[in-house]
Amino acid sequence: MTHGVPPWVPFVGVAAVAAAVLIWVVLRPAPDDARRLERHLPGEVGDWAVEGTDRYGRTSIYSYIDGHAEVYLAYDLRWCLARRYRGPAGEPDLVLDVFRFATPADASGVLSHQGEGERVAVGQGGRLIPGWLSFWKGPFFVSVYAEGESPAALAAVLEMGRAVAAAIDETGQPPAILAALPGAGLDRQRIVYLHHPLILESHLPAARGNPFALSSRTPAVVAHYERDGVGADLVMVDYPDPGGARDALQRVYAELLPDDAGNRLRRSGDGSWGGARLAGRRLAVVLGSAQAEMAAALLDDAAGGDP
Repeated sequence: MTHGVPPWVPFVGVAAVAAAVLIWVVLRPAPDDARRLERHLPGEVGDWAVEGTDRYGRTSIYSYIDGHAEVYLAYDLRWCLARRYRGPAGEPDLVLDVFRFATPADASGVLSHQGEGERVAVGQGGRLIPGWLSFWKGPFFVSVYAEGESPAALAAVLEMGRAVAAAIDETGQPPAILAALPGAGLDRQRIVYLHHPLILESHLPAARGNPFALSSRTPAVVAHYERDGVGADLVMVDYPDPGGARDALQRVYAELLPDDAGNRLRRSGDGSWGGARLAGRRLAVVLGSAQAEMAAALLDDAAGGDP
Protein backbone atom coordinates (compact mmCIF):
# COMPACT_ATOMS: atom_id res chain seq x y z
CA MET A 1 0.00 0.00 0.00
CA THR A 2 1.31 3.45 -0.87
CA HIS A 3 0.93 5.94 1.93
CA GLY A 4 -0.16 9.48 1.15
CA VAL A 5 2.14 11.13 3.70
CA PRO A 6 0.55 14.41 4.84
CA PRO A 7 2.74 17.44 4.11
CA TRP A 8 3.06 18.56 7.75
CA VAL A 9 5.36 15.80 8.98
CA PRO A 10 8.78 17.38 9.64
CA PHE A 11 11.85 15.70 8.22
CA VAL A 12 14.09 15.07 11.21
CA GLY A 13 17.25 13.81 9.46
CA VAL A 14 16.74 10.17 8.60
CA ALA A 15 20.30 8.91 8.41
CA ALA A 16 21.38 10.28 11.79
CA VAL A 17 18.09 9.88 13.57
CA ALA A 18 16.98 6.39 12.59
CA ALA A 19 19.77 4.70 14.51
CA ALA A 20 19.06 6.75 17.62
CA VAL A 21 15.37 5.93 17.52
CA LEU A 22 16.02 2.23 17.07
CA ILE A 23 18.04 2.34 20.28
CA TRP A 24 15.32 4.40 21.98
CA VAL A 25 12.37 2.10 21.36
CA VAL A 26 11.65 -1.31 22.84
CA LEU A 27 10.45 -3.53 20.05
CA ARG A 28 7.18 -5.38 20.59
CA PRO A 29 4.76 -7.19 18.27
CA ALA A 30 1.49 -5.47 17.39
CA PRO A 31 -1.18 -6.43 19.98
CA ASP A 32 -4.64 -7.84 19.31
CA ASP A 33 -6.43 -4.55 20.00
CA ALA A 34 -5.63 -3.49 16.43
CA ARG A 35 -7.82 -6.28 15.13
CA ARG A 36 -10.55 -5.44 17.64
CA LEU A 37 -10.62 -1.83 16.48
CA GLU A 38 -10.52 -2.89 12.85
CA ARG A 39 -13.83 -4.70 13.23
CA HIS A 40 -15.50 -1.40 14.19
CA LEU A 41 -14.07 0.76 11.43
CA PRO A 42 -16.35 1.70 8.54
CA GLY A 43 -16.21 -0.50 5.44
CA GLU A 44 -17.47 2.37 3.34
CA VAL A 45 -18.14 6.07 3.64
CA GLY A 46 -20.54 7.46 1.07
CA ASP A 47 -19.24 6.31 -2.30
CA TRP A 48 -15.82 5.39 -0.92
CA ALA A 49 -15.27 1.67 -0.18
CA VAL A 50 -12.39 -0.01 1.62
CA GLU A 51 -9.83 -1.54 -0.71
CA GLY A 52 -7.34 -2.99 1.73
CA THR A 53 -6.04 -2.93 5.30
CA ASP A 54 -2.48 -3.27 6.55
CA ARG A 55 -1.03 -3.39 10.05
CA TYR A 56 2.42 -2.19 11.08
CA GLY A 57 4.47 -2.55 14.23
CA ARG A 58 7.34 -0.55 15.62
CA THR A 59 9.90 -1.94 13.18
CA SER A 60 7.74 -2.51 10.10
CA ILE A 61 6.41 1.08 10.29
CA TYR A 62 9.52 2.14 8.33
CA SER A 63 8.26 0.20 5.33
CA TYR A 64 5.09 2.31 5.36
CA ILE A 65 6.22 5.84 6.15
CA ASP A 66 9.97 5.69 5.71
CA GLY A 67 11.48 9.08 6.47
CA HIS A 68 8.77 10.10 8.93
CA ALA A 69 8.50 7.06 11.21
CA GLU A 70 10.88 8.69 13.71
CA VAL A 71 8.18 11.13 14.79
CA TYR A 72 5.77 8.35 15.72
CA LEU A 73 8.43 6.23 17.40
CA ALA A 74 9.54 9.22 19.45
CA TYR A 75 6.03 9.30 20.91
CA ASP A 76 6.15 5.56 21.78
CA LEU A 77 4.18 4.10 18.89
CA ARG A 78 2.73 0.65 19.53
CA TRP A 79 1.14 -0.08 16.15
CA CYS A 80 -0.47 1.47 13.11
CA LEU A 81 -3.54 0.30 11.20
CA ALA A 82 -3.73 1.64 7.64
CA ARG A 83 -6.66 1.51 5.24
CA ARG A 84 -7.18 2.73 1.71
CA TYR A 85 -10.66 3.62 0.48
CA ARG A 86 -11.17 3.63 -3.28
CA GLY A 87 -13.10 6.64 -4.48
CA PRO A 88 -15.76 6.81 -7.19
CA ALA A 89 -14.83 7.82 -10.72
CA GLY A 90 -13.13 11.20 -10.78
CA GLU A 91 -12.62 11.35 -7.01
CA PRO A 92 -9.39 10.79 -5.05
CA ASP A 93 -8.74 7.83 -2.78
CA LEU A 94 -8.80 8.30 0.98
CA VAL A 95 -6.12 6.98 3.33
CA LEU A 96 -7.02 6.24 6.94
CA ASP A 97 -4.21 5.75 9.46
CA VAL A 98 -4.91 4.89 13.09
CA PHE A 99 -1.80 5.05 15.30
CA ARG A 100 -1.92 3.49 18.75
CA PHE A 101 0.45 4.98 21.34
CA ALA A 102 1.41 4.00 24.86
CA THR A 103 -0.63 6.78 26.48
CA PRO A 104 -3.20 9.44 25.60
CA ALA A 105 -0.51 12.05 26.32
CA ASP A 106 1.61 10.60 23.52
CA ALA A 107 -1.33 10.63 21.09
CA SER A 108 -2.07 14.26 21.92
CA GLY A 109 1.61 15.05 21.55
CA VAL A 110 1.68 13.85 17.96
CA LEU A 111 -1.18 16.21 17.16
CA SER A 112 0.57 19.09 18.93
CA HIS A 113 3.72 18.37 16.92
CA GLN A 114 1.66 18.98 13.77
CA GLY A 115 0.73 22.47 14.97
CA GLU A 116 -1.50 23.50 12.07
CA GLY A 117 -5.09 23.42 10.97
CA GLU A 118 -8.58 24.72 11.55
CA ARG A 119 -10.13 23.38 14.74
CA VAL A 120 -13.03 21.00 14.08
CA ALA A 121 -15.27 19.06 16.45
CA VAL A 122 -14.02 15.58 15.60
CA GLY A 123 -12.46 13.37 18.25
CA GLN A 124 -10.23 15.28 20.65
CA GLY A 125 -8.43 18.34 19.31
CA GLY A 126 -9.56 17.79 15.71
CA ARG A 127 -7.70 19.82 13.08
CA LEU A 128 -8.40 20.22 9.39
CA ILE A 129 -6.16 21.46 6.59
CA PRO A 130 -7.09 21.07 2.90
CA GLY A 131 -7.66 17.38 2.27
CA TRP A 132 -6.45 16.19 5.66
CA LEU A 133 -8.14 15.66 9.03
CA SER A 134 -6.30 14.67 12.19
CA PHE A 135 -7.30 14.21 15.81
CA TRP A 136 -6.48 12.21 18.91
CA LYS A 137 -8.79 10.22 21.13
CA GLY A 138 -7.57 8.23 24.11
CA PRO A 139 -4.24 6.63 23.12
CA PHE A 140 -5.02 6.92 19.39
CA PHE A 141 -3.91 9.46 16.81
CA VAL A 142 -6.04 9.36 13.65
CA SER A 143 -5.22 10.72 10.20
CA VAL A 144 -7.69 10.80 7.30
CA TYR A 145 -6.05 12.01 4.12
CA ALA A 146 -7.56 12.63 0.68
CA GLU A 147 -5.12 12.19 -2.21
CA GLY A 148 -6.70 15.11 -4.01
CA GLU A 149 -9.15 17.91 -3.31
CA SER A 150 -12.87 18.09 -4.04
CA PRO A 151 -15.98 19.05 -2.05
CA ALA A 152 -17.14 15.43 -2.03
CA ALA A 153 -13.77 14.18 -0.81
CA LEU A 154 -13.71 16.74 2.01
CA ALA A 155 -17.18 15.68 3.11
CA ALA A 156 -16.07 12.04 3.05
CA VAL A 157 -12.94 12.85 5.08
CA LEU A 158 -15.04 14.47 7.81
CA GLU A 159 -17.62 11.68 7.78
CA MET A 160 -14.91 9.06 8.08
CA GLY A 161 -13.26 10.96 10.91
CA ARG A 162 -16.50 11.07 12.87
CA ALA A 163 -17.08 7.35 12.27
CA VAL A 164 -13.59 6.42 13.48
CA ALA A 165 -13.90 8.67 16.53
CA ALA A 166 -17.18 6.92 17.40
CA ALA A 167 -15.47 3.53 17.07
CA ILE A 168 -12.89 4.47 19.73
CA ASP A 169 -14.37 4.07 23.21
CA GLU A 170 -11.47 5.58 25.13
CA THR A 171 -10.99 9.25 25.88
CA GLY A 172 -8.00 10.85 27.52
CA GLN A 173 -6.84 13.91 29.40
CA PRO A 174 -4.28 16.35 27.96
CA PRO A 175 -0.82 16.08 29.55
CA ALA A 176 -0.88 17.63 33.02
CA ILE A 177 2.20 19.78 32.38
CA LEU A 178 0.27 21.86 29.83
CA ALA A 179 -1.82 23.35 32.64
CA ALA A 180 1.32 24.96 34.08
CA LEU A 181 1.94 27.18 31.03
CA PRO A 182 1.45 30.91 31.69
CA GLY A 183 -1.47 32.27 29.68
CA ALA A 184 -0.31 35.80 28.84
CA GLY A 185 1.05 35.97 25.30
CA LEU A 186 0.84 32.20 24.74
CA ASP A 187 0.57 31.20 21.07
CA ARG A 188 -1.84 28.27 21.36
CA GLN A 189 -0.96 27.04 17.88
CA ARG A 190 2.64 26.54 19.00
CA ILE A 191 2.39 24.32 22.07
CA VAL A 192 4.11 20.96 21.73
CA TYR A 193 4.05 18.15 24.27
CA LEU A 194 7.02 15.77 24.05
CA HIS A 195 9.47 13.61 25.94
CA HIS A 196 12.01 12.84 23.25
CA PRO A 197 15.00 15.06 22.32
CA LEU A 198 14.41 14.63 18.59
CA ILE A 199 11.02 16.30 18.82
CA LEU A 200 12.37 19.18 20.90
CA GLU A 201 15.21 19.73 18.44
CA SER A 202 12.78 19.92 15.52
CA HIS A 203 10.98 22.82 17.25
CA LEU A 204 13.98 24.32 19.02
CA PRO A 205 17.08 23.72 16.85
CA ALA A 206 19.40 25.13 19.50
CA ALA A 207 18.60 22.14 21.74
CA ARG A 208 20.90 19.73 19.92
CA GLY A 209 22.50 16.96 21.90
CA ASN A 210 19.68 16.62 24.43
CA PRO A 211 20.78 19.35 26.90
CA PHE A 212 17.51 18.86 28.84
CA ALA A 213 18.28 15.16 29.41
CA LEU A 214 14.86 14.18 28.07
CA SER A 215 13.70 10.59 28.35
CA SER A 216 10.49 8.58 28.57
CA ARG A 217 10.35 9.66 32.25
CA THR A 218 10.44 13.42 31.57
CA PRO A 219 7.16 14.92 30.29
CA ALA A 220 7.95 18.25 28.68
CA VAL A 221 6.36 21.08 26.75
CA VAL A 222 7.79 23.77 24.46
CA ALA A 223 5.65 26.83 23.80
CA HIS A 224 6.06 30.15 22.02
CA TYR A 225 5.12 33.53 23.49
CA GLU A 226 4.65 37.00 22.06
CA ARG A 227 4.36 39.96 24.45
CA ASP A 228 4.36 43.53 23.18
CA GLY A 229 5.97 42.44 19.94
CA VAL A 230 8.74 40.49 21.64
CA GLY A 231 8.89 36.71 21.19
CA ALA A 232 10.42 33.99 23.32
CA ASP A 233 10.27 30.23 23.76
CA LEU A 234 9.50 28.51 27.04
CA VAL A 235 10.52 24.91 27.79
CA MET A 236 9.16 23.18 30.88
CA VAL A 237 10.28 19.69 31.94
CA ASP A 238 9.19 17.53 34.87
CA TYR A 239 11.92 15.20 36.15
CA PRO A 240 11.50 12.11 38.32
CA ASP A 241 13.31 13.82 41.21
CA PRO A 242 14.76 17.25 42.13
CA GLY A 243 18.30 15.96 41.60
CA GLY A 244 17.61 15.23 37.96
CA ALA A 245 16.17 18.71 37.53
CA ARG A 246 19.27 20.30 39.08
CA ASP A 247 21.58 18.31 36.82
CA ALA A 248 19.59 19.39 33.77
CA LEU A 249 19.73 23.02 34.91
CA GLN A 250 23.50 22.96 34.96
CA ARG A 251 23.67 21.37 31.52
CA VAL A 252 21.22 23.89 30.04
CA TYR A 253 23.28 26.77 31.37
CA ALA A 254 26.51 25.24 30.09
CA GLU A 255 25.25 24.38 26.60
CA LEU A 256 22.48 26.88 25.81
CA LEU A 257 23.25 29.90 28.01
CA PRO A 258 27.04 29.89 28.40
CA ASP A 259 27.35 33.50 29.61
CA ASP A 260 28.73 32.84 33.09
CA ALA A 261 28.32 36.31 34.56
CA GLY A 262 26.53 34.72 37.50
CA ASN A 263 23.16 36.26 36.72
CA ARG A 264 19.89 34.35 36.49
CA LEU A 265 19.38 35.90 33.06
CA ARG A 266 22.04 35.18 30.47
CA ARG A 267 22.76 35.71 26.81
CA SER A 268 22.92 32.79 24.41
CA GLY A 269 25.34 32.46 21.54
CA ASP A 270 23.10 34.50 19.21
CA GLY A 271 22.87 37.38 21.71
CA SER A 272 19.29 36.72 22.78
CA TRP A 273 18.26 36.60 26.42
CA GLY A 274 17.25 33.54 28.40
CA GLY A 275 17.23 32.06 31.83
CA ALA A 276 16.20 29.09 33.91
CA ARG A 277 14.51 28.39 37.22
CA LEU A 278 13.83 25.30 39.30
CA ALA A 279 10.66 24.53 41.24
CA GLY A 280 11.07 21.14 42.87
CA ARG A 281 11.11 18.57 40.07
CA ARG A 282 10.22 21.11 37.38
CA LEU A 283 12.71 23.03 35.26
CA ALA A 284 11.50 26.11 33.36
CA VAL A 285 13.78 27.64 30.72
CA VAL A 286 13.19 30.75 28.61
CA LEU A 287 15.17 31.13 25.39
CA GLY A 288 15.36 33.47 22.42
CA SER A 289 14.05 36.73 23.85
CA ALA A 290 15.28 39.99 22.33
CA GLN A 291 14.69 41.76 25.66
CA ALA A 292 15.93 40.80 29.09
CA GLU A 293 12.73 42.20 30.64
CA MET A 294 10.57 39.87 28.58
CA ALA A 295 12.70 36.86 29.51
CA ALA A 296 12.59 37.75 33.21
CA ALA A 297 8.82 38.28 33.25
CA LEU A 298 8.08 35.03 31.44
CA LEU A 299 10.44 33.12 33.70
CA ASP A 300 8.73 34.58 36.77
CA ASP A 301 5.32 33.60 35.40
CA ALA A 302 6.52 30.07 34.67
CA ALA A 303 7.89 29.51 38.16
CA GLY A 304 5.38 27.36 40.06
CA GLY A 305 5.27 24.81 42.81
CA ASP A 306 6.61 21.29 42.85
CA PRO A 307 4.51 19.37 40.27
